[in-house]
Amino acid sequence: PRAPRYRQDAIVDLTLTVDHLINPASKRWNETRVRQLFEEEDVSIVLNTRFNLRSGDSLVWGFSRSGFYDSKSGYKLLESIQDATRVLDNERAWQKPPMGFVKCNVGCSWSANSQHTGASWVIRDFRGQAMEHSRRSFTWVSSNLEAVLTSLCWLAKDFHTLHWNRVIMEISSAHTLEALNNPQWFPSLSNTIERTRQALNCFQNCYVEVVNVTTNRVAELIAVSVTKDGRFQSYIARGGPSWLNDTILEDASNSPSTYPR
Repeated sequence: PRAPRYRQDAIVDLTLTVDHLINPASKRWNETRVRQLFEEEDVSIVLNTRFNLRSGDSLVWGFSRSGFYDSKSGYKLLESIQDATRVLDNERAWQKPPMGFVKCNVGCSWSANSQHTGASWVIRDFRGQAMEHSRRSFTWVSSNLEAVLTSLCWLAKDFHTLHWNRVIMEISSAHTLEALNNPQWFPSLSNTIERTRQALNCFQNCYVEVVNVTTNRVAELIAVSVTKDGRFQSYIARGGPSWLNDTILEDASNSPSTYPR
């Protein structure tokens, strides 16, 4: 089985071992600690895993079936790292959409402590000019994945109202795209995923693409203003926010003239 996934807001401790996640008094999993560290979808997997207190922690090589290092798995890991490095090196800046489409950058900021979500979208045309943007907040959202899915569903409904039918949407969560493509892997969010898929299927042409946070920075900064600065008022406005005009202009000036598809 794969290792549980860390939450995006968790501090990754490379020295963490199983005994750090066990309550010494109850001899059970420390549920609070587990929920602080791992994605909500993986918490139940951890909590339902049995352990033997008489057996100490041991180091396991996670890239082979046997748990032992061998040269084949070592070279495979090295190739994966090199491939990932090449992807990072080639990450593109924000790019203008092709004529006939608009591009919508989707921002999402989730607070684990308050369970508040800040959501935003910014829509730009083939010249890179901001046409409209919006912001709103959601409450009682239990995970970052649920937050991004909820944000996507909200903007899709907004776009139907505004009659945008040919849209390229950019998000900064590969996990969300995985959930939309493989809903059976996320049974606890099945209703949210289904609502989002139905909303996205109503467009004439709609593409959801994953980009790095820097590429998505305009929308992300608006979303963060909800959870960080307490800007909970929802609105839709023409153009882009004035405090991000320079960033929007920079995106447009740095964008290639053609959009790769």
